[in-house]
Amino acid sequence: MDDQNTSIDNSLTSVPEEEMENQETVDTAMQVDFLVKSLIAEQGTLTEQLKEQRAMLKDALQSSGEYQDVEEKIRDLSKQKKQIRQKLMSTEAVRQAQEEVTSIQESIKTIDKKLSSYLQQYLETYHSRTIEDQDGKLREIVTLYKLVKK
Repeated sequence: MDDQNTSIDNSLTSVPEEEMENQETVDTAMQVDFLVKSLIAEQGTLTEQLKEQRAMLKDALQSSGEYQDVEEKIRDLSKQKKQIRQKLMSTEAVRQAQEEVTSIQESIKTIDKKLSSYLQQYLETYHSRTIEDQDGKLREIVTLYKLVKK
C-alpha cells in the first residue's frame, strides 16, 4: 500500500516539476527573443548613425579642393590602368591564366560546399567541434548563423 501511495505522490510532484521546466523553457525562449529583437533594433540604430557619419565625412572630403585634385588624378590613372589591363587580357597567355584562375576558384567553392556538409555530418556523428587534419593540426568546426532580410 505504501508503494501505491509513493507512486501517487511521485506522480503528483512530478507534474509541477514538468510545468516548472516548461515555464523555464518558455522564459528562456522569451528572453532570447527579447535579446534578439533588442540587438536587431540596436544594429539598425547604429547603421543609421554610420550612414550619417559617412555622409558628413564624404561632404568634408568633397569640400576640399586639394582632395578633389587628387581624386581627379586617381580617376585618370584608373582609366589608364583599365586600358592597359584590357590590352594585356587580350593576349592568349593571360587569357588562359585567367580561365585557369576562374576554374580553380569554382573548384574551391565546390569543395567548400561539400566540406561544409561533411563537417555538419562529422559534428552530428562524433559530437566534437575539433578535427585533426592530415598534417596533424587541430582544426575547430565553427557554426555561423546570420540574419538576413526576407
